[in-house]
Amino acid sequence: KPCLVRFLDDIKWRNYYDHKDYVSGGLDYYDKLSNIDCQFKSKEFITHSDYWECDNFYKDIIRNYFL
Repeated sequence: KPCLVRFLDDIKWRNYYDHKDYVSGGLDYYDKLSNIDCQFKSKEFITHSDYWECDNFYKDIIRNYFL
């Protein structure tokens, strides 16, 4: 039996993505995962840096990890 304790096995994993972000998408091969489509409306395409300017991104993180 391994002597290491796996502390992160039960952590919630939330994957934030948008269909206009060319390097993101839903993840289908992981357990205990929630895919969150951010549905940005303001731009033709987005980059990963746009998530850091999205209020709903932070609200969702706070609601799911801290409340």
